[in-house]
Amino acid sequence: MQYFVDLVGAIAWPLCVFVLALLFRKQLAGVVGQLEHLKYKGLEARFRKQMDRIELKVREAGLAGPAESGTSIPGLPKEAASQIYRISDVSPRAAVSETWVILEALISELTEQHHLSKHINASSHTKLRALVDSGVIDKGLAPILEELREVRNNVQHVPDFVLTPVEAQRYFFWAGALYHQLQQAKRGSS
Repeated sequence: MQYFVDLVGAIAWPLCVFVLALLFRKQLAGVVGQLEHLKYKGLEARFRKQMDRIELKVREAGLAGPAESGTSIPGLPKEAASQIYRISDVSPRAAVSETWVILEALISELTEQHHLSKHINASSHTKLRALVDSGVIDKGLAPILEELREVRNNVQHVPDFVLTPVEAQRYFFWAGALYHQLQQAKRGSS
């Protein structure tokens, strides 16, 4: 009899959680879908809502993404793309940072080309605003670049921000699509 009581006591709590999860599965699915990071006793799950938002914005802007361009990174110089791809296998965080450096350099070139940067050390955010406000780049690109910048900032400044090689590659595919658009803006105003 004691064995039965111990058995019921051991499975009561997990069974209760399972039944509640089953009863509220639709509500839980909505909540879990909004999570960006969940950590419990070493178990960590990352939900890539940011990259999904970037992908949606890129597609809404009509830009080519990885599915449309094969395995190459659209827009990025081949040497840089190849290097970033190799880096992503070893250090996904470094790959995201390197990708952002390339984008940021092009943003700086555009602001210099159009004499928009009042301060040589202005942030990429400030330069981006100047490019949009002056009509050099389409205002639809700004939210995508801001999302990419935010992901890069998380990678750089949040110590427990975990990124897989696949997620880093997804980041630079979408960054490559933006790079291509910025290059077109640069060429169009030369």
